[in-house]
Amino acid sequence: MARALIFQSHIRCQFWSYAIKHVVHLINCVPSPTNWNKTPFEILYVQIPDFQTLKVFGCMAYASTYVANRHKFDPQSICGAFLGFQNGTKGYVF
Repeated sequence: MARALIFQSHIRCQFWSYAIKHVVHLINCVPSPTNWNKTPFEILYVQIPDFQTLKVFGCMAYASTYVANRHKFDPQSICGAFLGFQNGTKGYVF
């Protein structure tokens, strides 16, 4: 599964670790019959994982530029590829 994500997103080899982290995150959100049809996340944190934060690995993403560093005709955001989730925050890596 990880190889399909990496090759389809056309991400350079130096970012493959983000793809592996993304696959592990997805596996932790999928119910398993060996865990009484509960997710590993649900067993560890005693709550259902939030599926609204899931994103497609390698998809196009936009990040806002700082207001202090831009002028009237400068772009308000820059384009990049989504690489994963930031630990401990609601931020993303792209």
